[in-house]
Amino acid sequence: MNWGRWTVGQTWTNFLNIAAIPEYLDFIGPDVVVRRNWAGEWGNFSVAALFRELKIDTAGLDDSRTGAAIGVAGKFRVGDRDDLRWQVNYGNALGRYLGLNSFNVGVLDENNDIDLTTQYGVLAAYRHVWNDRLHSSFGASFSSADNDTSLSGFAVPESYQSAHADIIWSPVKRMSVGAEYIWGRRKDESGEDGTLNRLQFSAKYRY
Repeated sequence: MNWGRWTVGQTWTNFLNIAAIPEYLDFIGPDVVVRRNWAGEWGNFSVAALFRELKIDTAGLDDSRTGAAIGVAGKFRVGDRDDLRWQVNYGNALGRYLGLNSFNVGVLDENNDIDLTTQYGVLAAYRHVWNDRLHSSFGASFSSADNDTSLSGFAVPESYQSAHADIIWSPVKRMSVGAEYIWGRRKDESGEDGTLNRLQFSAKYRY
């Protein structure tokens, strides 16, 4: 629901045709999120709080825990057309909210009770406008989980890092083509790690 500057509920990805969704009441028990936004000529700033119930009820296992997280983010103007974008998240209920579910939100302890995992993530990106048709973004991110390895074992991710650099050209109004270099690294609690390098291209037209 959108009313003035308020948005309440759940928004959707481009994958879904929302006009074809039935008019049901339940949406799989959405989490509770509260956010406050500030905006001005300088950019925007937000503070958000997340509350989730994590529950298991299967094969003789029955437990639930309530977790929480906080997120602070902003986009600040730099000069006439550049901007700095950043975000910090912390809590024991992030799970799928952080890095596309990079870490387990929790594990079961020796009593089969849920033990939530504290996680945090930070990112920052600078967007530079070269001219009216050309701009670039340069960014980096880091996320980590405080895993209890006596419960989770060592074959779970401890941290992730990534860096991006791109250039995007708009040959005509509403159309853009771009290229981006991505570097990423994952480190497990076992000490093993791996890296990736990727070159990605895109083309987009806004109707």
